[in-house]
Amino acid sequence: MKRWWKRLAVLAAWLGVGVAAQAQGFNAGPHGAARMPEPLRYTPEPNPPLVNGPITPQMAPAGPPPELALPASHSSAFQFENYSTEAGFYTHLGTSFLRRYRSGDRGTPIFYDADAVLDTGIASRNNLPRIADVGDVDPSYRWAGTLTFGYLYANHAIEFNGIWSPEGSNRFTLGSRGALNVGFGSQDRTFPVGFEGNNGLWRQADVVQVEFQNQLGSAELIYRNWNPAVNSVDFLAGVRYINLQERMTLTTDDEAFVTNDFGQNDVNRAASYRSEIDTHFYGLTLGAEWSVPLWQKRVWLTGITKGAWGVNHVQRTLELNRGDGLQAFSNKSDRVQFGQVYDVLLGTDIHVLEKARLRIGYQGLWILGTTTPGSQIDLDFNTQGTRPIGSRDVFYHGPTIEFQMLF
Repeated sequence: MKRWWKRLAVLAAWLGVGVAAQAQGFNAGPHGAARMPEPLRYTPEPNPPLVNGPITPQMAPAGPPPELALPASHSSAFQFENYSTEAGFYTHLGTSFLRRYRSGDRGTPIFYDADAVLDTGIASRNNLPRIADVGDVDPSYRWAGTLTFGYLYANHAIEFNGIWSPEGSNRFTLGSRGALNVGFGSQDRTFPVGFEGNNGLWRQADVVQVEFQNQLGSAELIYRNWNPAVNSVDFLAGVRYINLQERMTLTTDDEAFVTNDFGQNDVNRAASYRSEIDTHFYGLTLGAEWSVPLWQKRVWLTGITKGAWGVNHVQRTLELNRGDGLQAFSNKSDRVQFGQVYDVLLGTDIHVLEKARLRIGYQGLWILGTTTPGSQIDLDFNTQGTRPIGSRDVFYHGPTIEFQMLF
């Protein structure tokens, strides 16, 4: 038994020596065991001649030749950092729907005489109820075309802006046989010759119609400038011209429900009183435009505010014409007075292309220092044109849409 264990121990020792010899990687050769290779020999180079510093200009190596030097006025030695200056023409084409705010003129009342039976020219009582006035006309939204054409260079631009709203009208009509009274006349209760009607053309009339007409035009030359250090703000300066025409016509038919054998009315018993105001504004403009991104640099919120200060040349025309064309009077007068214009827009810019965008917004235009046609109606035929023109303001507002393109 002891002999068997001894044999097993000798075999295990022999195997261990064999494995160790294989792990060391030494192979027997014809002349005995292999030798370890000698390491590579390193021989350092001799040190170059060194001189204690600092180095003198005479010992310094030569620099670049003069032809490679940049002039003092050169912007940068690294031209890839400079962007090319942006320049080009741009245009805006759009449309607006502007509504003239009600004037609120209450100087030309229309009364209702429910107890009138015969057209006597005398009211049935002194305190007739007031049912309407010229200020009750409600102007509607009117179409207006807008145009901008300009040239941009770097952070400067000059542009022309134009707005044109053609003439439109709104009216209301009242009808009641012999029951309508308008306050036209004179202190001595007389009327112009040919305008007597049936015991007073404006007394106990059948039909009264009030019509309001207006048109608006604007031209503006603007210089734009923006500072690259102030993001999304343009400063505006320029000149502006505005032409505003408004007309109020009050037509009265004393015998609208009376016709002849051919179904025709007597035009000699109808008349129209017209008050027209033509305003020309000339002034200097200052303002600003700012924009802030709302979504992914594609949708921006934009606001524009401008103020203009100058003069208003206000022209007034008062006319009275009979139905057949006979004219009682045509009085014209004018006045030059201080005028102001304030223009505000708030909108959203949608960038559909790199150099094209769509603007949708709402605009307000406030004109001060002019007057309104309803406030200039003079009920006394003996004092036409003698009252001062005065000063009133007019406000327009409405939505706008515009397509803008940079070429």
